[in-house]
Amino acid sequence: MLGSIFRKSTGFILLIVILCSAGGLLVTQLPIQLYPQTRRPRVRAFIFHTGISAIDFSNDYAQDIESQLLSIDGVDIVEVEYENDRSDFTLTFDWKVDSEKAKSDVESKMNSIMDMLPPEYGDSYFVHFFSGENAGYLVMGVTSESSSPEEIYRALKTAVQPRLSRVEDVESIEMFKVEELKAEVVLRQMDMLANGLTIDMIEEALLGGYRPESVGKLEDGNTTYSVRFLRGVESVYDIGSIVVARKGNVSIELQDVADIKIKYALPDRAFVMDGA
Repeated sequence: MLGSIFRKSTGFILLIVILCSAGGLLVTQLPIQLYPQTRRPRVRAFIFHTGISAIDFSNDYAQDIESQLLSIDGVDIVEVEYENDRSDFTLTFDWKVDSEKAKSDVESKMNSIMDMLPPEYGDSYFVHFFSGENAGYLVMGVTSESSSPEEIYRALKTAVQPRLSRVEDVESIEMFKVEELKAEVVLRQMDMLANGLTIDMIEEALLGGYRPESVGKLEDGNTTYSVRFLRGVESVYDIGSIVVARKGNVSIELQDVADIKIKYALPDRAFVMDGA
């Protein structure tokens, strides 16, 4: 009797051990994660080019750099911002790509890119994760077509911030005044026809109507600077005065062939540093 019970108990324990082992093995083979990442891996890289303008750097190297970054295995999106003195590249990878591998691949590719650039750039680049997984912050924006950022800020500071501070587990609430202006241009077709203008002609005038004009380069030791002088409009409020065509001694401005509306808007990107 006792032997039979012992054998049954031993068999039951072995069965439990086998089932647990099989369950553990099967979990590792699941096509999804039990604790999935909440965002795709994103890696950010900077190239510093002191003294070189965004336009010059873009014209000389953009095609080669972007094609190199797009060739990285698993890259889905490459976002680029060319600025004076530095350029910013954000790479978004497929869900299945490991974050650490994504960063390592970008660092390796950046080494190849820097070898392709002139020697004066040296090792002037930096690679890091775009943001941490489950970063623990929430960014919200409020905008109005009629109220200024200052008016919105005062209203939110008084009425909203105290209520947000009472939300469970919130450690800090910070509010910032951000001003973003958006210009909406609606072309008037009849006025365009009357002045013999096409959309391509207006687009070309707009693209060149606000850009600084290059007058050459200045070398100071091992550093080269792009020298430009400002021309055209200085503010988004002045875009209506961009000259889109000339007829004899008469200048045709954008406002002569288009309705222009300037309003407040929310920035299309939010930058978070050190969780704030």
